[in-house]
Amino acid sequence: ALADDLAGLPPALVVPAENDRLREEGDAYAKALEAAGVPVTHRVFEGVDHYFTHTGPVAAGKEALDLMATTLRDALR
Repeated sequence: ALADDLAGLPPALVVPAENDRLREEGDAYAKALEAAGVPVTHRVFEGVDHYFTHTGPVAAGKEALDLMATTLRDALR
């Protein structure tokens, strides 16, 4: 369950996989963060399943990891 008040949380990156059972939760979390005024980047990776960043040479996995690394680097600057 989501917290009642998400305002004041730090910027978030939400990257669910299209075919992930948890995608709906990720989408709902991103929507709730946005509604609370939290900066959020929400990117659904099409055509992949849960753990797509860890299952070998999948282009979407590399793209997601690059996005995560860039987002973290930018946040720490």
